[in-house]
Amino acid sequence: MTPSKKESVSHLISSLTQEKMKLIPEEKQKLKQLLQDSSEDEDDREDTSPLMSEDSYKVVYGGPFAQDPYKDYKDL
Repeated sequence: MTPSKKESVSHLISSLTQEKMKLIPEEKQKLKQLLQDSSEDEDDREDTSPLMSEDSYKVVYGGPFAQDPYKDYKDL
């Protein structure tokens, strides 16, 4: 006797769901471990990078529409 399509699909879904439920705790454990490892790494390092890189500084404060702040005083 073959099960109906509806029964076989529901059985397939339930088996896949059960399989996924087994994997979720493992994934959570891996993620917790990764988070723990990365947070330990960050604590040891000192942040020496500038707040804004030189290139982005040029983009923000330079460019074709940049104005020279000393243009009024160049004649002096």
